[in-house]
Amino acid sequence: MRVFVALYPDNVFKRHLRDLLKESQKFKSYLRFTHVDQIFMTIKFLGDSITDKTFEIYAEELGKRISDFPSFEVTPAELAFGYKYQIRPKVLILNVEENKYLDELTQYATDAAKTINPHDIISKKELKKHIHHITIGRPKKTPSKSEGKKIKEYIENIDSYSLPFTVDKVHLIKSTLTAQGPIYKTLKSYPLIVK
Repeated sequence: MRVFVALYPDNVFKRHLRDLLKESQKFKSYLRFTHVDQIFMTIKFLGDSITDKTFEIYAEELGKRISDFPSFEVTPAELAFGYKYQIRPKVLILNVEENKYLDELTQYATDAAKTINPHDIISKKELKKHIHHITIGRPKKTPSKSEGKKIKEYIENIDSYSLPFTVDKVHLIKSTLTAQGPIYKTLKSYPLIVK
């Protein structure tokens, strides 16, 4: 199975994001928006073919490492169409500000994978630019240069995504890929210590 270590935004942020995404519906003909209840931030991708046994071992190891980890706030930064290095953007993302708790949690998730190190798990650490963001949507097809330019110009004028959200749980999420897009299911959750 395809598994991620991930963080869900809180409900206040989801309501805020839902209202703001209504403004982006004019692009729905070529953007497939992620349902707000399916939005999360990945801190570690474990792999495409995780066995049940590996999952159980990793879940136990991760639980030990974050048993006394505190809850914390994440502050979104800017909305971006594609990564900076992409000539033809393939994803609409909400980046987040640098955060020491986020970095530490990502390291714990990676260290847990390195410790158990079975053949079906990815133990290396991902680049921050690939994981510390929230995926808002993806193109239904590769947009033309003019379509991409219109989207970029539109989102540059949106400055209302800076509402912080509280992270009080870490989740292990299963992703099932379908023709309509991925379907996510939470397999296990770890409450963080409320400060």
